[in-house]
Amino acid sequence: MGPFCERAVTRLKVNVLLADKGKTNPQAGTLDLLNAGWSQTSPTPSPMGQVVPPQVVAIFFEVDRHLCNRDITLLVELVDEDGGAVALPGPAGPQPMRIEQHIRVPIPPLLPGGAPGSGNLLLELMPGPPLAPGVYTWRVTLNGEHRDDWTATFYVLPPPEAPTFGVARPAETTE
Repeated sequence: MGPFCERAVTRLKVNVLLADKGKTNPQAGTLDLLNAGWSQTSPTPSPMGQVVPPQVVAIFFEVDRHLCNRDITLLVELVDEDGGAVALPGPAGPQPMRIEQHIRVPIPPLLPGGAPGSGNLLLELMPGPPLAPGVYTWRVTLNGEHRDDWTATFYVLPPPEAPTFGVARPAETTE
């Protein structure tokens, strides 16, 4: 069998990156990302309380050719360090941060018959969500299948301490 022959096992490949900003380039089928690959952020004050800066979740996927031009269910969800859904304020009260939609990956033109199809998706979060300090992960699932490396983990650091002017606070003593 040659390198592009159909396989009995379905191949799904996903890469997830975090960036500060991004936009789609539909003509080239690519994403233009700014400051991609970060893994830590600090909250900033806002009318909603402490929020992390705006962020972009960039998802790149590759699927076997037999899945091209068919509906594929894509699920993107934000979970905490224990794997629990992160709930964000919404009009009907707190709701889990999850986005589910059907996508279609086109058959790649001009490539050999077994070449996989590829696509991408950009989720832009402006303003950034109100997250407490801790560890968070964007987790991707395709057609109900999830793998541990289909994620992007990031850390929300505690807000910086306010500067003190004048007399320094006395050091705490333990007795």
